[in-house]
Amino acid sequence: LVVTIEDNGTGFDVSLLEKSTGNGWKNILSRAQVLHGTVDVDSQSGTAGTTFVVCIPARQLLAHTG
Repeated sequence: LVVTIEDNGTGFDVSLLEKSTGNGWKNILSRAQVLHGTVDVDSQSGTAGTTFVVCIPARQLLAHTG
């Protein structure tokens, strides 16, 4: 399963995600990790757009859905 989320905003410094104290980003990462998946973020401060890509192996999805 691959989920891609893109926007055309102003972008941001991706290293700020690692310092985030909010639960949203931590929840996304932990849920992907439970399913042996990955989360990639492509963005740069001051440039147009951000892309998030979440990849979950199909065998992990099947194992968790029964």
